[in-house]
Amino acid sequence: GELRSNVAPKASPPAFSYIGEAQETYQIFVFGDSLAAGLFSGMSRMAEGDLRIAIDGRFKDDSGLARPEFYDWAAALPKIQERREMDIAVILIGSNDGQDIRSISGHIPFSTPEWASTYAQRLDSIISFLKSQGVAIYWVELPPMGPAPLEAEAQYVATIQRDRAMREK
Repeated sequence: GELRSNVAPKASPPAFSYIGEAQETYQIFVFGDSLAAGLFSGMSRMAEGDLRIAIDGRFKDDSGLARPEFYDWAAALPKIQERREMDIAVILIGSNDGQDIRSISGHIPFSTPEWASTYAQRLDSIISFLKSQGVAIYWVELPPMGPAPLEAEAQYVATIQRDRAMREK
């Protein structure tokens, strides 16, 4: 008989990496909502004394991507990037995004297809800007959020984030 394997061959690594060659030092920039502030604090403690890593960050409590009229991350990032060297971006955002999006035409109700599409476009604009600058992106998934309704909202947001962050383009 013939033996066949159900295991797919390992994919070869991509020929091009947008972060480029390995470096001796890295500038890491952590940004997002209040959860990102905690992540920044922990990362800073772990990297303390390691001269290969410099960590900086920007956090805005109650911010997210659903309400840019409160704080517009897509508009802020180019200004932040002009003033700081950034090799790696670590992003943790979305704990405040389980809400309707305001648009010129009115409210876009949370969890509708139009909401998902609008939110995905906002994610894409941040991801494509960072990639265009040669910044490697580590998108950190939202942690468990406790009460069932809040957890369901967070998981919905996290699913869209994961989908957009995992795309090849």
